[in-house]
Amino acid sequence: MTAPLTPPVRGSASYDAPVPRPQNRELAAGAGALLEAAGLTVGLAESCTGGLLCAELTAVPGSSAYVVGGVTAYANSLKTSLLGVPKDLIATNGAVSAEVATSMAIGVRALLRCDIGLAASGIAGPVRDASEKPAGLCYVALVEGDPPLHLTRLFTRNEDLGRHRNRSEVVALALRGLVEHLTARQTAAPGGGAPPRSAPTVAP
Repeated sequence: MTAPLTPPVRGSASYDAPVPRPQNRELAAGAGALLEAAGLTVGLAESCTGGLLCAELTAVPGSSAYVVGGVTAYANSLKTSLLGVPKDLIATNGAVSAEVATSMAIGVRALLRCDIGLAASGIAGPVRDASEKPAGLCYVALVEGDPPLHLTRLFTRNEDLGRHRNRSEVVALALRGLVEHLTARQTAAPGGGAPPRSAPTVAP
């Protein structure tokens, strides 16, 4: 009789299943309804979330109408080769930074030819990265429109709740940011036009 497999244990980290967050499904459904109503498409670039953001959005029935796809660029080399994030940008600011998250969003939008690029980069934990940035720090960037006149929204959080909770919270932050952007867009341009251009915004 074969013994059941057990998850590996490394240090003090827990390797259980990700923490469920029912609100994420509700946020994904809300974002999807807004995307479909506006006739917009979205592409995802993920690092610390490892595809969880795309999974939440595509779990909604009919999401193929607005989700083009996603890229899990966990390694810095893939951020550069696939998403076009400059090596010097990563070297100067670190992979977990507002600058790199924004570059990832721009890159995935161009790669997937979608209306909105949404990117997440963070430190899931339980340990700090090589740059000594803390676990729980993350940046989410949303880009709509072509550079240099694109609209960029930036959202960040910095609270360590444990690896799996951190990942779920980054997904929630990205979905809330997407809903916030689409709601503002709808209010500013009820006729479906492009929203006014603005400087990056940061949410707590």
